[in-house]
Amino acid sequence: MRTVRTLAALVGGLLVCSTAASAATINGYTWDNVFTGDQIPLTTDSNWTVFVGTGTSASHVDPGTITLDSPLGGSVYASSKTWAPSATAYAEFKVKIERFNPADDDHPADASGASLDVMSSVGGGMQLYLRNGAIGVLDNNGVSNDLYSVDTTEYHVYRVAANTSTGQYSVYVDNMSTPVIVNQPLHAGLKLNILRFGDPGSNIGGKATFEYVAFNNSSAPTQIPEPSAGLVTMGIVGAAALVRRRRAAEIA
Repeated sequence: MRTVRTLAALVGGLLVCSTAASAATINGYTWDNVFTGDQIPLTTDSNWTVFVGTGTSASHVDPGTITLDSPLGGSVYASSKTWAPSATAYAEFKVKIERFNPADDDHPADASGASLDVMSSVGGGMQLYLRNGAIGVLDNNGVSNDLYSVDTTEYHVYRVAANTSTGQYSVYVDNMSTPVIVNQPLHAGLKLNILRFGDPGSNIGGKATFEYVAFNNSSAPTQIPEPSAGLVTMGIVGAAALVRRRRAAEIA
């Protein structure tokens, strides 16, 4: 019985080691910057600029997440992380919408739950809206168009790849090998230097819970190769051999 327990412990340790993640690794990719929900500040600090309007709130309700809540009207929540101006930027968010505020007379088409932005500090860039049943983008004319259907009330991973050299950005949802929104126009003449999320400032409000945000501002995130079945098998065989040697030594 002790041999079985020892083998199980060794194999379990092997599998844990093969899937261990570093501080800058999440969702199978290595990023230059990764912030779990509970690492994102509720108020302004030296690294983040946080605006919380009247009636809005940000809270760490569940470990590892941040929940943003904005009512419809003039109150907004926005949290921004800045970096040196860059020609390229990649940002990833894991988020679900918990409440969509109803549309009103001023915003009949914009009732939404959250916005994910990669922008310039002087304005513009791109804005991805998580709406009821779809994601949309804000074009250069300030019109939000639904471009991909998805249940935004469930957790999904959204990734934006923006490039000012081409003047375009693409969006991925869950599957990072194929974009679902391809080559949309960035606002012209900008360098990317802000990651912003929450209510975009358009008075639309909503409630959203973020599990993490991550970004690079110079190169694409690096995918971590999964260990091959052969390597795992070799590890198991090696662990079994070690157990046999220990048992032989005990008998001797």
